[in-house]
Amino acid sequence: MNILVTGAPRTGKTTLVKSVVEELGRKVVGFITEEVLEQGRRIGFKIKTFSGLESMLASVNERQANVFIGKYGVFIDNLESILRTLEEELKNSVYDLIVVDEIGKMELASKIFRDFIIKCLDSGRVLASIMLYDNQFTKSIKERPDTKVYTLDRFNWLNVKNTILKELRDEFKSRCEP
Repeated sequence: MNILVTGAPRTGKTTLVKSVVEELGRKVVGFITEEVLEQGRRIGFKIKTFSGLESMLASVNERQANVFIGKYGVFIDNLESILRTLEEELKNSVYDLIVVDEIGKMELASKIFRDFIIKCLDSGRVLASIMLYDNQFTKSIKERPDTKVYTLDRFNWLNVKNTILKELRDEFKSRCEP
């Protein structure tokens, strides 16, 4: 079973994914995308893997980028380098869950990222955040029969988190039973 969390910007998708991972206490492979702030102002995003790697994904200060999403220059090479490392981790380690935060416009600018997401979803072990407003790719993965989608808002955050935790715990329990 794959679980996708969607919602408007700043509804707590990343916070929810991080909280679920922390409370599960399971072995995960993947990454979180975090804001980079300067004097309280968001100037970019960085990718942090659960194995400790960190790399800039996008910056308002990047003028040499060949991909721009809104005001951000996107470092596709950095993203794809992280993905190559994650591919190796997926091949060479035992894990319970693949975590991707986020499946969004910046990440989707990379075909390697889109291929990575499909491969991960095919494993049936994904917890990911995904942008609310769909394009053809995000619509198709939200509609997969092996995927549940939860829409976050300011009022249902705790309920969605608890539901996802229960579903994942039940899933892990069923995998361990003969």
